[in-house]
Amino acid sequence: MAVVCEETVIFLVGDCSKKFDLNSLPTIKQALSLFFYFHKVLKCTVRESSSCVIDRINAIYDKMGIPKMSKKHSLKKLESWFFKWKTLIKNSKRNTECENNKRIAFANELNEVFDISKKTITEMSDAGDHQSTDSSNYSTQKRKSNEKVNSQNIQKIDVSVEDEVVPCKIKKLKTLITPEVAAALDRAQVSDRNAVFIVSACADSFGMILDKVINHPREDYRDFIELIIMFLGSTPPRGSKFRTPGAVHHARWMAKALYSLKIYMFKSQFRLTAEEKKGLCDICLFIVKIYVKAWFCAPIAVLAPNHDLRFLQALSRYQEVNETVAKTAFKKCSHHLSYVNAELIGLAFFDETVSNECKQKMVIAVKCAKVTLECPSNLKEWENLKIEDFVCPKTLNLFHRFNISTSFMDQEVSDWESMPDFKDGKQILQHLKVTNDTAERAVALAQCPYDFQ
Repeated sequence: MAVVCEETVIFLVGDCSKKFDLNSLPTIKQALSLFFYFHKVLKCTVRESSSCVIDRINAIYDKMGIPKMSKKHSLKKLESWFFKWKTLIKNSKRNTECENNKRIAFANELNEVFDISKKTITEMSDAGDHQSTDSSNYSTQKRKSNEKVNSQNIQKIDVSVEDEVVPCKIKKLKTLITPEVAAALDRAQVSDRNAVFIVSACADSFGMILDKVINHPREDYRDFIELIIMFLGSTPPRGSKFRTPGAVHHARWMAKALYSLKIYMFKSQFRLTAEEKKGLCDICLFIVKIYVKAWFCAPIAVLAPNHDLRFLQALSRYQEVNETVAKTAFKKCSHHLSYVNAELIGLAFFDETVSNECKQKMVIAVKCAKVTLECPSNLKEWENLKIEDFVCPKTLNLFHRFNISTSFMDQEVSDWESMPDFKDGKQILQHLKVTNDTAERAVALAQCPYDFQ
């Protein structure tokens, strides 16, 4: 039975109370009554008052064995009700129909249970369509005003998505070129370009391995893989976590992929039309079936020719699933087929995913005079093409550019891996960079080389 303090009567809430029944979940009205006791009678701050109330409510949830949300979210929820009440009391002298409706709605909501329990991922993503019987019974009991809820009728609820959202950590950048270092370089008349070599050598001598520092795993790449695993119904090794979304830019299709997967998995939380849901589904299926493999294999140079060919053939087959998406993707990718040409097709000689039989045909093709095959403009025409179809005498230009001997081509393909010439060529080509970032930096350097003097 609530102990009432008659000193203060709160607008719309009623009498403030010192405590509430520990054998039932408190209603919003009871939570606010106790809040106003601390805030109005004991003169505590809003945060101190809400903290005292949440501590008592948490004790009830612990006693009943109900998993609860984190305290910071519980505080935010209680304080939001206080600020809503504060807005209403500011307009308490207004007697308009709109204000009266707001007061009636607020008063009706006060009789609902102040719910700080965790929600299941299923409950949040499917909006209750596939909830368990225990979760359904619990939801029914919440809607009954001021009824006692026995602990034996409450079943534990699963992990909360709310606590799984991991905010992006702000990384503190280290300043290598301090004002003192810059002044010393200026006094020594060292150019910016030469300063880069000096700083790089110093960092290496101090034990900083630059390759390891630069080539760390990208967090958004790992997030991408984990979202796909969750989309397919499994749980990633690190658990089901949803990171705070980053910025979306037209130059980064990866960001659109991340957003699409997250929005689709939480589609019940958004007001989406049927057309928007279908569009999201089409994008997500394309990402999972086609795009993810293409994306993560793209930086490997020796895989590029065969990988691009297999990617286009997969797009051709994907027309049976979604012709519009397949043709749109092909139209965009057809402008980026640099590795499926007469010269760079030679990278496939060092590709372990290409069969020995195919490599033998490539050797025959490179020694035969034939017309260079152009990339087809029709997606359907890519289905029956093979790597050796693009090989011609011009392919040898790749070996000449990198001073790679072609003597291994006179031997059996099965013996190539043991030949020094083949090993040297493979070692050179495996370190080629094919990512956009590298290309964009090279373009910037070529456009303004004298800025680094």
